[in-house]
Amino acid sequence: MNYSHLAEDIVERIKSPDKETVKLAKNELKELHSSLRENPAASREVHSIIIREAEKLETLEDPKARANLLRSLYLTCLRYGAEYFERLSDIIIKGAQDKNGHIRVAAVRIADYLIMGSGHYILAETDDSEDPETSMLLKYQDAIDKIFVAIKKHEFPGLKRYKYVSSLPTGIYKSLQMLQNNFISSCDYYESQRVLKYVAKNLDKWDLYYDAMENLNAGWARTAESLLKKALETDNSFVAAHVGLVAVYEKTGDERQRRVHILAGYDKTITRFSGLPEDISYGEIEDRQYFRAIYSRAALFHEDGEKNRADKLYRHLLKLNPNDNIGARYLAAALYAGFLPEDVDDMFDEGNRIHDWSKSENLLWEQNNIHKFWDPPEY
Repeated sequence: MNYSHLAEDIVERIKSPDKETVKLAKNELKELHSSLRENPAASREVHSIIIREAEKLETLEDPKARANLLRSLYLTCLRYGAEYFERLSDIIIKGAQDKNGHIRVAAVRIADYLIMGSGHYILAETDDSEDPETSMLLKYQDAIDKIFVAIKKHEFPGLKRYKYVSSLPTGIYKSLQMLQNNFISSCDYYESQRVLKYVAKNLDKWDLYYDAMENLNAGWARTAESLLKKALETDNSFVAAHVGLVAVYEKTGDERQRRVHILAGYDKTITRFSGLPEDISYGEIEDRQYFRAIYSRAALFHEDGEKNRADKLYRHLLKLNPNDNIGARYLAAALYAGFLPEDVDDMFDEGNRIHDWSKSENLLWEQNNIHKFWDPPEY
């Protein structure tokens, strides 16, 4: 059988303006795809033709034909998402920039199938080295870079007032942002699974923690999350893992999980010492997890308006560690002045921008002179 001619005929009918013709052609393509599972050469030939035609998407004048042709790629993405990732992602990125909204929607949806198809390859259990998976993830990064370039091309004034992608006005910019988010979150997830698959098997809890923090600093929040959860599987009482997860969820904006791990880290600290610890030192690296757990709990009390409980913990931290390597003194000052922890963050962000931290320093000394919560060390 000449599968090339059959595939070309099906594709031509998929581009038809007649709904029933398109429906029948799509069903034929699905049946053909199933029948060629045991004939990889013929299957690859058929799907190569579909990709080739989709690469000429902009030559079709009828928007419905363009949208239908894009949607027909889902089988190709599922079966050959890894093998043809660059070509398929280029088609999708181009489709997301189409002036017609139906085509942009089709492109964003088809991206989900490409992510699934390539993901099966990354997550497959093999005895090979991680190099093929690393190569696949680099292709993701290339696609993300291309989307970023396209986003810059379609930027327009007034976008800064939109906090979430979902609230952006409908258009090419929003479609590209949605596409970028899909690729970034999926790439991050697959990278985290790859790390667990090849790296995390023989690491102890502290190795997992430090690797997680390195990944978080590099922007791989999902990888960090997976490593920290692996550390908790190793030792469920490991407070540093909860401290790390608080940092992960602060970065991802998951407020519910952030609170869960603030409470867990603090509770495990209190359990470990049968109350607030009295004899730990910030100079001992393994003790720092407890300082950070108490600091996060104090800040949460502060956020929730429980000023007395926050004050108690801030003062305890400053008593244990007058050098205050984690900045509890600034939050204590903010508490007395009626500011929240996020206001302190804003002050430091502003100070970093203008290289002038006098606002936060003045707040500290003014409030400490009144409330005496910190006894500065003499050097």
